[in-house]
Amino acid sequence: MSKLLGSKVPEWRVGFEIEIILGDLGDERLERELATCGPMDKASIQFCRTLARRLSETTGRRWMAGAEVAKRPGFYVVPEYDLDPLRWPDDRLAGVELLTPPLPIYEAELVKNEIIEAIEDLDGYFNFVQSEYMQNCAWHINIDAGPHFEISPIKFSSGVDEIGILIDNGRLFNQYAGIQRHSFGIPLLHLLMDGRVPSVLNRAMAERIIHHFSGRGKQYAANFSKIERGYLELRHFSTSSFFSDVSLLDRINPIINPLNMSVYCERDLAGILLEKFKILSTWLYDIESEIRFQFDKSKYIPAMGSVFMSDEPIGYIRFDGLSTVDIATRKPFEISASIKLIQISDVQKAVALMALDLAELKNMGVRVKSGHSKKFQRAISQLASQLKSNASLSRASVEHMILQDMLSMGKDP
Repeated sequence: MSKLLGSKVPEWRVGFEIEIILGDLGDERLERELATCGPMDKASIQFCRTLARRLSETTGRRWMAGAEVAKRPGFYVVPEYDLDPLRWPDDRLAGVELLTPPLPIYEAELVKNEIIEAIEDLDGYFNFVQSEYMQNCAWHINIDAGPHFEISPIKFSSGVDEIGILIDNGRLFNQYAGIQRHSFGIPLLHLLMDGRVPSVLNRAMAERIIHHFSGRGKQYAANFSKIERGYLELRHFSTSSFFSDVSLLDRINPIINPLNMSVYCERDLAGILLEKFKILSTWLYDIESEIRFQFDKSKYIPAMGSVFMSDEPIGYIRFDGLSTVDIATRKPFEISASIKLIQISDVQKAVALMALDLAELKNMGVRVKSGHSKKFQRAISQLASQLKSNASLSRASVEHMILQDMLSMGKDP
């Protein structure tokens, strides 16, 4: 991919992958299989081909299915491996993933609507409604802007309201939709809290850290590992979001608009992001010594334990070489916070990143559970107040800067 940022006007294209759970499709053979054998652990080739044929008839496009997905772009039906059929309702047979090629946004919108109409006719509204069965079904959107435009991790991290997008799509703190700043936050906090460094750490250095540590892998909602293939994978969206009345353009505009910003706006917003982390580092400096963790006495792997602040439990830790830290209660459907794949020596800084998430949610008026520790809850409230007192850090301020930047370049927001 070219490194010429902003050298040409981006020509955005969209492809997507949508995970769905279907019944027997009105096919007598599949109906008999469901009645005699129950749901499939893996959708059969016969099931995928039947669905591909029905989609082709309904949409007028050529949908294909086979043992393996062809290497060239196209419309495909493939088995979805990560859906567990054990607790599905009696009328559910198989989970599949529908793949589309990269398309201009207007055509991708047409394809989305075609799929919605086809699935409604074939299977009813099961996939349209968020439920315990659908909570792990995702809609992955792949975006690219042409060969001469690099998608910048700095623009994404400083300009995109990931928390807001994840809340809107029911994916906040999902294990497959980590927040992008979790990828670079710990290295940045290390430098900010190193007494030898802050005097020389500036915006340009922070940008290098963000770019180097950008989230790569399926645990991040924005998967920058796919940049090497020419696109950015967005994992912020649920299957029920796909089947909602919200248009594709309205879903992705809050991401594409920041990625379209000028280099001047990018520098300003990177500076604002650095200022936010300076506030966080100061906040952590005052309480870091009070945060500790302890593993349960057990011979089992992975090891499990608890995280404390001043001997009050604030969450849980799981260790299997790398770590997962959760600030959570064990009640289902309750918003908590988590960060994954950290070094065991970075637990305090991981807690700070989760506290930043919780403080911003508090300022958004979103009710969250931040553990049972009253002292930790007070510390989060203190951090939220510090963030709120700096008007330049607000979401409204960032969105205003991006809007003004787009208008100055003659772009339609």
